[in-house]
Amino acid sequence: MRSRRSTPVRILVNFFSRFAARILSILVSIVVMGMLGRYLGERQYGEYTFWYGLIFFLQQFSDIGLEVIIVREIARNRKDVSLYFGDAVILKASLSALFMAVIAVLAVSVVPAPSVPFLLVVSLAAVVGASQDVSIWVFRGIESMEYEAVLTAVSQLVWITCIYFFISEKLSILHMLAAQLAANVLRTGLGITLVLLKGIKPSFRFDRQRFKEHLRVALPVGVTFITSVTYNYANIALLKWLAEPEDIAAYSVGTTLTTGFLFLAITLTTSFFPVFSRYVHEKDERLPDFYAQVSKYLVLVAAPISVGLLFVADEVIALVFHHGFATSILSLQVLSLTLVLRFMNRMYRFIFPAADHQTANLKHEAAAIVVNVLLSLLLISRYGYLGASMAFVAGETLLFTLNYLFMSRAIAPLPFLEVFCKPLAASLVMGMVLFLLRGAPLLCSMAAALLIYPAALLLVRAFSRKELEFIRGIARTPKRPMAADGDAKHV
Repeated sequence: MRSRRSTPVRILVNFFSRFAARILSILVSIVVMGMLGRYLGERQYGEYTFWYGLIFFLQQFSDIGLEVIIVREIARNRKDVSLYFGDAVILKASLSALFMAVIAVLAVSVVPAPSVPFLLVVSLAAVVGASQDVSIWVFRGIESMEYEAVLTAVSQLVWITCIYFFISEKLSILHMLAAQLAANVLRTGLGITLVLLKGIKPSFRFDRQRFKEHLRVALPVGVTFITSVTYNYANIALLKWLAEPEDIAAYSVGTTLTTGFLFLAITLTTSFFPVFSRYVHEKDERLPDFYAQVSKYLVLVAAPISVGLLFVADEVIALVFHHGFATSILSLQVLSLTLVLRFMNRMYRFIFPAADHQTANLKHEAAAIVVNVLLSLLLISRYGYLGASMAFVAGETLLFTLNYLFMSRAIAPLPFLEVFCKPLAASLVMGMVLFLLRGAPLLCSMAAALLIYPAALLLVRAFSRKELEFIRGIARTPKRPMAADGDAKHV
């Protein structure tokens, strides 16, 4: 049974649970990368990373946005959690079967025979990945994401254990990929068990109209997420066609290093998403303030990272590559300017479905991609990686502008001074300190930034009394009668 926590406390617990699990995942991934790199060698490790990356690419196609919609519906209608759990099981199983049937056809007719086992293993790993796990959808919907954190930790520990065992047995790349499949399958089984132990049992009520409605609203979300995955690949493809390999390397380094920070935006947004969905559904008067608070927290996190990368880009590149890759410094600096916009755009990919405007978000994403591709065609041939970077900045700026203007009408305009100006001002103060510390060890600069930024936030009075009350959990939401699954239902 979930404890009767106030909304702020639930959000903080959910955020820090998912954040801790994500940090563990990153650390385990780094260790596994070193283990496999030493065991496989450069050439074979390159082959492994190609197939391993395909797992996460294929995940975008295996649920077509159903995850977001099921979480939204559970958050809105807690008493019907068993119904939506059952719907999720039925629809996810059906979509997975269809997905694997398509993969099987490709394996028989298109894919070379030696690659077929690899494709089947990574495809199976994709359909049971963490984002495809219906038990995790339930835990997100009922705002008990500490269980998701436990499942993530178990999955990562099983994965690294399998990798260690397979290396000790001197097994092949296929077995290394199968380690991720084994970890995903075990996590799925444990997740279903935990949901059942919480007293939530799936209710299988076959209703074609309800299923069609789930899929109808999920499809634009799924296409939006697929679009977001292919967004960056378009520029890389154009660079390969119109520029030199060095340009591809410079652009890829900038996008990879900045994209790595987006897990913070996704972690924050996922923690807020159930509450946002409920506020929209119930037309809660707190919705505009909540929207502003979520936006502000994202900017508070993104702004110092953006400014920090701008001033220490050369030191970051030197730390990662030791020597060379000088052109990547400018790429990283230019792309770091988009982090605030990219954090906000990641939020909008969840908020639009929460507000039943998922189709509008898809249109905005399509417009941004068109602008990005057209500008890349115009700029890459002349400016190389810098042209691709500028096109990317333009696309993200357009996407944010369209999203912001739409939500200003649908919910309320954001208070620009509080949400954007004060965090950016505090970040610039921090940036000035980093500039003065140029030449100092990177760890010293980072430590100084961690001290200066909070002080600068206090200096510019970035937090109102109301926001401090929200953070402290003073403003409590009223309790409602217990839902059918034994969880307290909150406003």
